[in-house]
Amino acid sequence: MKKRKDTASTPVVALNSCIWKKNLFIILVLVLPIAHFFVFWLYPNIDGILLAFKDMRGGEEYYTLKNFKDCFTQIFSGTGSVGSSFWNTMKFFAYDVVIFPLGIVWGYVFYKKIRGYNFFRLMFYVPSILSSVVVAGMFKYLINADGPIGVLWAMTHDGVYANFLQEEEYAFVTVLIYYYWVGFAGSLLLLSGAFAKIPLEVIESVTLDGCGWWTELWKICVPLIWPTLSTIIITTTAGFFFGGPPVLLLTGGAGNTSTISFWMYDQIKLKGAVVSFDSCLTAWTSDTCTITLTRADGTSEIVGSHSADYNRHTYSFTLAAGESLAGCKLTFSCTNSAVGHVFGNVFIQYS
Repeated sequence: MKKRKDTASTPVVALNSCIWKKNLFIILVLVLPIAHFFVFWLYPNIDGILLAFKDMRGGEEYYTLKNFKDCFTQIFSGTGSVGSSFWNTMKFFAYDVVIFPLGIVWGYVFYKKIRGYNFFRLMFYVPSILSSVVVAGMFKYLINADGPIGVLWAMTHDGVYANFLQEEEYAFVTVLIYYYWVGFAGSLLLLSGAFAKIPLEVIESVTLDGCGWWTELWKICVPLIWPTLSTIIITTTAGFFFGGPPVLLLTGGAGNTSTISFWMYDQIKLKGAVVSFDSCLTAWTSDTCTITLTRADGTSEIVGSHSADYNRHTYSFTLAAGESLAGCKLTFSCTNSAVGHVFGNVFIQYS
């Protein structure tokens, strides 16, 4: 009599094989993202946290709170590269808060198609279409000594030119104007889309009820576009430390315009830099202008001197590793106070 083949264990073996293959597939799928998480996120963040406590003394590493002490001391005193960068960032953030209602008004103007809105829409939207490098170059040309604004300024100030991007008296305001002009387009695009989604029946109803434009804007339109407004508020607040104008493209941190984001780049990216600039005197005299560089540590050195001959003279000085251009100050001294000085065309070659 033939024995029957025992097939009772066959389904169990097949099931175990299927489970094993499924688990192997899951493991292989998860290996890469888990490795990516540990190598490119967890390790850099832990190392970055430890780096905040690291201090070098005599070539040896120590972990202290000195970095935090120095940082908060500069912030609360408003001195040093950290302090000035932090408070400049605060100023730009406060500016964002102040002009936010103005952006809503501009979006309403474009939505209602008030006379002249096409000109302003073109003026605000063009910078968002072009590259930031191109827009910054155009802006620098406009305010340069040879540009239309620079020439107009000299005509109204007895032939004396102003370096709007390097002199501390003008640099911050100039960068603020650029930031307003270029940074306005992003929120306007969002607001214009939000206004366009408002049902026409609602607007027609409030118009028939005798509602004015001010009431229509703030009591009807703003509540209806609140989801978009809340998104803009959240993104603006979240980008506090990384927002602000393109300081590197405009001033390189000169004229007390450095921000936290630029300061971080300046500390991490730069090993050193050679800064070159043009200098000329606008009056024909025998006087000699002496250009003195004062570094952040208080040391001074003469980087050049020349007489008033209407020619441009190029000088340069070298930044040390980790030194910021924002902490340096150029001083021009002439014996004749009537001599007008032009300081422009700053070139920074990073190493």
